[in-house]
Amino acid sequence: MGMTSVSVFISYHTETGIDYARECQRVFSEAGHSAWMWDSDRTPGALIGDEIAEKIQHCDFSLYLATCEEVELRRNGQPWERNMAWGENKVIWTLTLDSAFVPPLLGKYNYDVVSAETVAAKCREIADQLRTTMSIEKPVARPS
Repeated sequence: MGMTSVSVFISYHTETGIDYARECQRVFSEAGHSAWMWDSDRTPGALIGDEIAEKIQHCDFSLYLATCEEVELRRNGQPWERNMAWGENKVIWTLTLDSAFVPPLLGKYNYDVVSAETVAAKCREIADQLRTTMSIEKPVARPS
């Protein structure tokens, strides 16, 4: 099977997740994927919401970095990005740092708890999986 390159949208909390997002972007790029994050890839002068919506619409996959513990810190753009990705039927993989808050639905599929020391290794594992198999599955509703 040939190698596959995918487009990854990285969702992160600006204050607590930016360093992890940069590390993940580096790992995905080294694996041959394009990984977009607002801090380093935004277009100067572009409307933030419009540009992020466009990037989510055109990505193959969204990486959601959960790094916040406090309710106040969770009130940022991540809930909007998450809802946008769901609305576009995108696969979301959640990496939760230690005891960060994760919305219940994000914890059901494609979910890992990592530490500051293991986040890069987990991103490498996901990037390799995407590169060779594209086997990350979209959640499927099952009747109860």
